[in-house]
Amino acid sequence: MRSEPLPSMGALAVGTIISIGQITMSLYNQLKLLALDLSPGESRRDECPVCSKREGFVITRTDDGDIIWICHRATCDLAPGRISSEGGMVSTTRAATVPKRPSGPTQEDIREQLVPLTDEHRAFLAERYGLLDEHLIKTTVLSHRTSGRVAFKIQGHDGHLRGWLLRDITGAATTKALTRRLVPASEPLLSWYVSIPKGSTVLVVEDIPSSMRASKYLTSCAMISGGIGELSVKELAKYYRKVIWAFDNDNIRGAIKHQKRWGGWFKESTVLYLHKDLKDMREDELCHILT
Repeated sequence: MRSEPLPSMGALAVGTIISIGQITMSLYNQLKLLALDLSPGESRRDECPVCSKREGFVITRTDDGDIIWICHRATCDLAPGRISSEGGMVSTTRAATVPKRPSGPTQEDIREQLVPLTDEHRAFLAERYGLLDEHLIKTTVLSHRTSGRVAFKIQGHDGHLRGWLLRDITGAATTKALTRRLVPASEPLLSWYVSIPKGSTVLVVEDIPSSMRASKYLTSCAMISGGIGELSVKELAKYYRKVIWAFDNDNIRGAIKHQKRWGGWFKESTVLYLHKDLKDMREDELCHILT
């Protein structure tokens, strides 16, 4: 894979939010699959999924885990755009100009702005994701005072701090989740929720709430950037011989792609087919699937 310079953020300005229903689901999935094996900060040239121009299309996974793309063919109908790390799409026009980074707290102000979880945030986590005190005691979930976001700790297998994922609860923010890495790029940005320190099986999921819910039954690990590379796989294989890819129910193809690409690192590598996301399941459904 060739590493390419990041596209100019001036050309990838945040514009109007486009719901997935306003573009074809096929194109949305193609863009996510094209970026699936990119590590944060990595880019490559590929064939444009719209105009088929070879080497004129550049797709990038940003340090925050977003996917951005641009096609350099002037007549292509695909405008530069972005898919956030949680799947929300923001599209742009070629003439658009806006801020270099999405609005939100900077890395520098995170520590001093973190406060104990507010009652509003605690209620949101319980109602939206089924996260109760029994889940919250396994990690650190705080409130970010100035932005009003929920702050999920991104933690290593031994619990050390790797960064924070700041989740909007209002639905009004352009970017639902902001990832703030606090460790070098040489360390994978996986977030672990360990039931058995070293054992046979680890469940790999796409988001922290699903991973927290699943950890009641199995050791689970959340992919913060929407995909994993060799560095992350090495860490998974260091602790566990069997891996189960349990992606959200709208991304089964992504789970199959991971299983095919990385299965050789493990004694067993399987895909768990879900009828709905783990974080959206009732407790009895979750128990039935994971035990």
